Amino acid sequence: MKTLNSFFICLLLAILVMPQAMAQQADAKEIMRQVEAEFHKAGGLRVKFTMQASPGVIELKEDKFVLHAGGVTTWFDGHTQWSYLASADEVNISEPTPEELQALNPYAWLSLYREGYRAQLFQPSDASHYYGVRLTPSEEDKESLSIALYIQKSTYRPARIVLQQGGENIEIVVNGYEDGLSWEDSHFVFDATKYPEAEIIDLR
Repeated sequence: MKTLNSFFICLLLAILVMPQAMAQQADAKEIMRQVEAEFHKAGGLRVKFTMQASPGVIELKEDKFVLHAGGVTTWFDGHTQWSYLASADEVNISEPTPEELQALNPYAWLSLYREGYRAQLFQPSDASHYYGVRLTPSEEDKESLSIALYIQKSTYRPARIVLQQGGENIEIVVNGYEDGLSWEDSHFVFDATKYPEAEIIDLR
């Protein structure tokens, strides 16, 4: 009888807790859908940020971007990537994988909730102004990347991003947004005429 009672207690707890857990996951996904929609609605976007106290700027248009950070300027036109290292006056040309792009373009993380990652809510310290959404890989791996997003409730824009991988934390803080900007596609392509002395290293 005691075993039977324990079974029914466990069953009752499961019935009570499961809808709450499912609702939390659904809410997290809905927040991420809204974040992604706002990003696409913004058009051309310039974002200023600091990463580990080092300043940077990223300019985005659809799947294209130009990133200025850590003494490196990176252009990506949706297919080809050029990375110019000012200290060495050299540019590396490559065709990055989606995983490699995630390391460069923070906004590539916004769609991870749709495939391969779980989206779950967490309580940020300033819950009155921010949603907290944590993205964790569906398949556990000690080298997998986990992402904590602090999203402004008023704008659905990420204000702070914390990356966790292999016991290391990297924090990105967004300092400013400009949206509705317009660029030609050529803006996202390396212009060799501006760097006539640069050594070209083609890794494709």
